[in-house]
Amino acid sequence: MGYRVGFGTIAPNTVQNWSFSFGGNGDVRAQWLLPHPLNPNGRLCTTEVQKQLGGDGHYTYFANILNRGPLTVSFNWDGGGVT
Repeated sequence: MGYRVGFGTIAPNTVQNWSFSFGGNGDVRAQWLLPHPLNPNGRLCTTEVQKQLGGDGHYTYFANILNRGPLTVSFNWDGGGVT
């Protein structure tokens, strides 16, 4: 199942760290987390994806986004389970 979540903007040549949590115990197994640029010529990439088990037994997913282009870009996150 795919999804589109969140909204943000990122300046050129910068990195942001985002976190994602899901219902239940939060374990939705392996996930794709890809930035979805909303501006023409926006070029974004995910540079690191992590999964953390908290002390409460709940999983949180993390992803870094990098803007490799020359413009500030607005974006959403596209994601879904790896099958």
